[in-house]
Amino acid sequence: TLRSNEPVHRAQAWHQGQQFIHQGFDKSRVPTLLYSVGTLQVEDRLEPSAHRGLKRTLRISVSPSSGSKQPNVWLRPHVGKTLRIRDTHTHTDENGLTVSVSTGRTHPGKLVTIGGTMEWRIPFTISDQATVEMDYRW
Repeated sequence: TLRSNEPVHRAQAWHQGQQFIHQGFDKSRVPTLLYSVGTLQVEDRLEPSAHRGLKRTLRISVSPSSGSKQPNVWLRPHVGKTLRIRDTHTHTDENGLTVSVSTGRTHPGKLVTIGGTMEWRIPFTISDQATVEMDYRW
């Protein structure tokens, strides 16, 4: 829902604790979304990838108001009816969508099934800032 006294770019987000801040273009004219999730600030970029797909880059930072807390985060890069592990950083769903994640971490995450849907979840702790790149290919 939108607050009637706020501009569209300050719309309330889809879940409590999340807020959409801004939509625009960065210096390279790449579409960029800025939003917050709890104490995290997220810059979300989407652009063509070198693999004939889309590359999504998340730059996640801890809000200065959080003090010295280092939040634990679960990244959920892929959801589907079925997910097949191709390697520790790549999964493919039943429709052929393949998602690869580069987090700079060695933990491959885990597959979780909830209500007949599989989710690939990757845990990590953000000390100051983290960058995650996801490559989507069909």
